[in-house]
Amino acid sequence: MNNINFKLFAVIIFMMINISCGERDIIGPDDNGISLFDLKVTSIGLIVILSWDAIDNSDLTGYNIYRQEDGGGFAEYDSVLGEENSFTDLTVKVDKVYDYYITAKLTDNRESISSDTLRIIPSLTTLDLRVTSIALKVILSWDAIDNSTVTGNNIYRREEGGGFVKYDSVLSEENSFTDLTVTADKKYEYYITAKLTENIESLPSDSLQIIPGLTTTWVLDNSTRILNELTHDVAHKTGNFFDNLPFVTAFDIDENRGYIYLLNGSAKTLMLYIEGQEPATFTNPDSTFTLFDDPSDIDYDSVRDDMWIADGLSGNIYRYSQTNPGEWVLADSLNTGGSADVGQIADNGDYWVINSKGKSVEIYQKRNTGYNRINIGGFSSGGILLALDEKRARAYAVDIDIGAVSVITATGIETPISTINKAIAAAVEPEFGDLWLLADDDEDGSYDLIKLSVTGGRIFEIDTGMSSPTWMGVNSYNLNVVVLNRTFDEPKVATFDKLGNNINTFESLTEPVRARIVKLD
Repeated sequence: MNNINFKLFAVIIFMMINISCGERDIIGPDDNGISLFDLKVTSIGLIVILSWDAIDNSDLTGYNIYRQEDGGGFAEYDSVLGEENSFTDLTVKVDKVYDYYITAKLTDNRESISSDTLRIIPSLTTLDLRVTSIALKVILSWDAIDNSTVTGNNIYRREEGGGFVKYDSVLSEENSFTDLTVTADKKYEYYITAKLTENIESLPSDSLQIIPGLTTTWVLDNSTRILNELTHDVAHKTGNFFDNLPFVTAFDIDENRGYIYLLNGSAKTLMLYIEGQEPATFTNPDSTFTLFDDPSDIDYDSVRDDMWIADGLSGNIYRYSQTNPGEWVLADSLNTGGSADVGQIADNGDYWVINSKGKSVEIYQKRNTGYNRINIGGFSSGGILLALDEKRARAYAVDIDIGAVSVITATGIETPISTINKAIAAAVEPEFGDLWLLADDDEDGSYDLIKLSVTGGRIFEIDTGMSSPTWMGVNSYNLNVVVLNRTFDEPKVATFDKLGNNINTFESLTEPVRARIVKLD
């Protein structure tokens, strides 16, 4: 070997010795039983959590954590002992990009090859909290976090007029919580945090408000053909719904049993919807429910277990009696002599119906030998709004074309009380018998809620900010007023209290057109 080759050989040997005896020995995935890591990364707000599968190797002394911020280059950030298989980074900043990998520390200053590199961008968004209620139960739910460092969740609650307090906590395997200590028509606000090891608590989720109570509201979304149940405050979905509906002209609910009856405008039949069952179409042998030409309205009488159906074109009115749950027989068939458009049932069993062809309101009063029919005519056209004061056996009628508002007694006496322009919906407040109207009375394109006394005096008027409302109703339990709206960039539901204050709005519908407010047991 010449002198040059000998020197080159010596240099190579020296370098090899330096590598094997230096600070690190890079160990491959199959060397000495060390395998690549199944590194996972997640964040809860401004907390980044790394976790990995533990390595069963006697040479293992710990793990090194490497981090890079916004592409600035990796550096060894921290280390943990060998018995640990997670690491929590509490120093990240919002919307910055962080990359992580880990290595195993071995005896004799050796270090394994790195895990895969994972990237995360922390944000202030934390837990995806959801809230709903049924009667006097508030139900919180959220997406579970698949990470061993999360030991549970803390529940924080604030009652109306107070501050947040830690109310309860649940274990990590749970992702819901039910609050059974709420009071009807009282506002509650909730948020949650994740509990981590080492007594670390995440940033809070968004806080959500809800007002529980003893009613729900079923809303028909005409665009999606879905019937959704909303909470007592009409601000959240309960999770109950019926989809793939036919063309629905009207619906009502048997509050005693929870059955929902729909009029199928296309097939001209009655359909029954029960939670957890396939919808049923009534096709009795005697054609009880296939008599319709243009079924326009349905009203369920929960006191007498009767159901009234108005058939628009023929002018026929049908009363059915329920012999067993979901089983009906035709009890009466009446004819208005014109049309039968929208009907309502009084507490005493009288049936009031609009006859648009006859430009009149009809009252049908049950007698031993049949029905006493009272016709209140003289309206300028068939455009009539009818709002029945069920307790007092009287109704308000609005002649839409001329804006005339009248009170009609059960004996047929009509008394004009006011003039309201461009009214599209009317409903009675049951406590005092006042009249709520939804109208563009000042013709500015935005509809107002107008409250009239029985003598026609304006109690107050509120601008709803809605340009295409479709329905209005009064919750008889708390006297709140619910308004539906179909305009794209406006609230789809708005709720007002009896003094006209806007309580809340709801957006998650497309084209709500009809609703029914149902009392719960």
